[in-house]
Amino acid sequence: WKPRRFIRLAIWSLWLGSLWHVCVPESAFCRMRASASLRTSSGQRTRSPSISRERAPAMTWILSRRAQAPDVAEANAKRPLVVIAGLGPGSPKHITREVKKQIDSVSEVYARIAKHPALEAFPKDVKVNTFDHLYEKEDSFEEVYSMIADKVVRLAQKKGKVVYLVPGDPWVGEKTTQLILDRGNSSGVDVQVLPGVSFIESTLAALRIDALPGTILADAYELVELHHLPFEPNTPLLISQIPNRPMAGDLKQVLLTAYRPEHRVALVHGAGSAQEVVEWLPLHKFDRSKRIDQLTSLYVPANDDSTFASLRDAMSEYRDGLELWDEVSHKQLAPALKRAAQKVMAATITDDDKKLAEGLAEVLAHTVAHLQLGEDDSSFRVADILSRAEEIVGKLLGDKGDPKTTDPEES
Repeated sequence: WKPRRFIRLAIWSLWLGSLWHVCVPESAFCRMRASASLRTSSGQRTRSPSISRERAPAMTWILSRRAQAPDVAEANAKRPLVVIAGLGPGSPKHITREVKKQIDSVSEVYARIAKHPALEAFPKDVKVNTFDHLYEKEDSFEEVYSMIADKVVRLAQKKGKVVYLVPGDPWVGEKTTQLILDRGNSSGVDVQVLPGVSFIESTLAALRIDALPGTILADAYELVELHHLPFEPNTPLLISQIPNRPMAGDLKQVLLTAYRPEHRVALVHGAGSAQEVVEWLPLHKFDRSKRIDQLTSLYVPANDDSTFASLRDAMSEYRDGLELWDEVSHKQLAPALKRAAQKVMAATITDDDKKLAEGLAEVLAHTVAHLQLGEDDSSFRVADILSRAEEIVGKLLGDKGDPKTTDPEES
């Protein structure tokens, strides 16, 4: 025997024994040791040599982790859960398999609204609760959504699991999704969001149009809070969630700031369902439709009117055609702007609206030229000028609405 070889074999044996203790579960470890019992030639039982637990300190940690793992999993399983699932745009055939699986796993579900064609196809043994009664009690939709979110989270805390159903896709035009997520995070309730088919695909199919290029998606609830349309009217617009005629009327007033009254728009009711209807109407009449309900959306085609963006594009093209534009200065442009402003002042004195409109057009055109020159020279950004103009607007007529109380130099 060579001492070095013997020592090496001994070290390997100790290491393998320690590894065996760490990797094999405790119950299996005990069985294996019992089956490893040997009989000596005298008939007495003896055990094979093994490494004690003290020689494998890591094993204690492994076994303790194994003992704790079921407890951790059990604790997680006990956490309340809200499953937010999309019902699709209308027809039951648009419900995804995962959503259907969740519906089949419970005896009752909670739907934001009762008027959805997919709900009619649910099994009779699944109870459907809705929140329609809250729409009648509260003064604003924000309050309704907040109450729904609170109610859903409380139900999850009480029942352990709640399946909450919303029209379309939970991530498209559904405000309660984020509210429930926020409340779940603050109250120890897990939230799982299952996507569905949104209203967008079925609406575009009903209209037989392509979403590209440039279709803008907007929410009626947000638009009615504005005084002017925040989008350029030369791009198509698809507006979701027009639940009733009063809101349609408020939405119409906002749209009329950017489109002509006779501009034709399309109301799409129940997109993707057997009750799907498309109505093409003049903008100033669409709010009179008697079909408007919670499954109604509005499509506004682009128009050919000029916009601030198109005016800036025209200015850029004009600049590109000038060989000496790099030599132009604000000082050279100033006299033309002054003459345009004088035309505006003269038109106000004579009360001539036609000349006033012409003068304002000239002022705007010369202003855009200064904006273009400033951007080319990196002197300022148009966005900064617009931001400053918004600040000045609040001071134009003073606190009492009297022009005489405001000094332009102080603005």
